[in-house]
Amino acid sequence: MNFLKEIQITNDLQIVQLFNLKYIEKVNDVKNQTSINLVNNNERLDNAIFNTYELRQENRLYRARNQDLELLNSRLQLHILQLERDFKKMKDDISKTDTFFNDFGL
Repeated sequence: MNFLKEIQITNDLQIVQLFNLKYIEKVNDVKNQTSINLVNNNERLDNAIFNTYELRQENRLYRARNQDLELLNSRLQLHILQLERDFKKMKDDISKTDTFFNDFGL
């Protein structure tokens, strides 16, 4: 009877070892997949960081261009105001000249 008990214990031990091996296999599969996912996520993160850097550089460039255009717009508005003032002055001068000539009947 002891012999049968030993065989049963040996069989039970082999079953436990088999389950342990299957469990270790699954754990290793999960570890490998996790490593692959980690590498993929790191690559995506690197790409996102690089793209963010590029977008920030592009944004700085557009902001600088926008500031240049705003400055140009301000200068053009000032020039228009000066032209309007000069035009009004010329119109007033012409009006005064007309009045002068009209006063003398010319």
